[in-house]
Amino acid sequence: MKSIRLISASVCLILSCQKYSGPSNPEPLVPEQPKRLTVSPIYCVIGTAITFSDTGFHNDMYADTLIFTGNIEIHADSANATTLHARVPFGAFSGYVTVKAPNYRDSVQITILESYNPDTFAVRWYDLEDSITSDAAKIPGYYYSPTAYWSVSRSVDTITFEVQYAKYPDETRRFRILFLDHGADTLPSLLFARCTTPLVYTTGNGLLKIQDWNTSAIVSAKFFCSRSSPFNQLALWHDFRQ
Repeated sequence: MKSIRLISASVCLILSCQKYSGPSNPEPLVPEQPKRLTVSPIYCVIGTAITFSDTGFHNDMYADTLIFTGNIEIHADSANATTLHARVPFGAFSGYVTVKAPNYRDSVQITILESYNPDTFAVRWYDLEDSITSDAAKIPGYYYSPTAYWSVSRSVDTITFEVQYAKYPDETRRFRILFLDHGADTLPSLLFARCTTPLVYTTGNGLLKIQDWNTSAIVSAKFFCSRSSPFNQLALWHDFRQ
């Protein structure tokens, strides 16, 4: 597995001072009198799992909205009255994150230690602390539908990932993703990525973070795209030794 690189204090300082170049008025609510809202960790990258703590959140995660600098709005992944869990979304930048619930509103600052262009798609090495595992790449079916697993094949230097599963009672999703292999521990090229629902989706803008790349051993990766993209947080994993 590609080891996580340590970021020196000087690099952190440089990245945290980068100017936002996205839409106008990117900052969410800046509190005049900050309350008790806290976030951990404060320093993160795209995809980092973060936790917000305070009192007054809603137990329904869909009622708790997080607005990041960069005009990116998501719901919490899980929630209770005192804690919200989420991942830093693609498109977010350093600055304030506003938390809104039916009877709650406050903001807190985070620093995103990752330089990227939100208007492009890029492939880079995985830089998160939580490892991608074979379990992370399993795709649960809708209610009683069976769990789906990636079918992976290799033809010369082309690696293909495919999977089909029931997302909803009336919707079947099929992913087909092709990589060009450049050798072990070298970033591959993404040749093709499509999701058919039966509408056809591509990745759009985003990041594909490669954790492992060795076609004689393990390959694993994870997509981070817009919230509306079916590729967002889609994980890939395969052991060619099996």
